[in-house]
Amino acid sequence: MSSVSIADAVKSLGPDDARKIQRLLEKGIKIPPQPRVLEELRLLLLGEKFDIRELARVIGQDPAIVSMLFKVTGNLAYRQFQPFSSLEQILHSLGVKETFNLVMAITASGMSSKSKNRAAMESYWARSQAIAQIAMLVANDRITVCNIFPDQAYLAAVFHDCGVPVLMDRFQTYCEQMRIGDPNCWIDLVEEDARFSADHSVVGYLVARHWNL
Repeated sequence: MSSVSIADAVKSLGPDDARKIQRLLEKGIKIPPQPRVLEELRLLLLGEKFDIRELARVIGQDPAIVSMLFKVTGNLAYRQFQPFSSLEQILHSLGVKETFNLVMAITASGMSSKSKNRAAMESYWARSQAIAQIAMLVANDRITVCNIFPDQAYLAAVFHDCGVPVLMDRFQTYCEQMRIGDPNCWIDLVEEDARFSADHSVVGYLVARHWNL
């Protein structure tokens, strides 16, 4: 993460959270870089005019993203547009910005972890995806009241706990002590901070800022 990004993040927070960020960085927390596909898409979207076919080509470079994008857009929140037969159709039907949000969330879902506890990692992402799918449905149902769109809800839900896999990489005992994978409990922030002097919510904030959300 660049020094400018860190400075911007610290400026936008209160003194307590600013100290948390500094403490995390001093503990060797490494923020994952923004995936290349997002960088390419963002550059294309910066132009006044962009070609839907070119956007589809960039997304299509990653088969895993394509597969997951079709799976996500199969959610009932998008039933009025289904079935989707191509990336270009998804971009046209949902909108470029909305599709970009989904791609960003999908790349976050595929954020790799070096943790040896694969079962815990799979359990974490299954939970994250389930919450994101539910968030899409709720947003679609309440869109006239809350003005939150399904793609925004999905993105927020995926990034909500994205600091967890980062901490899984940093601390060997994190999965065991935080009981990642136990369906009957979830991380207690007070306990997490007491054990590791780290807060996955703050880590998630740093990831989101580094990825230009």
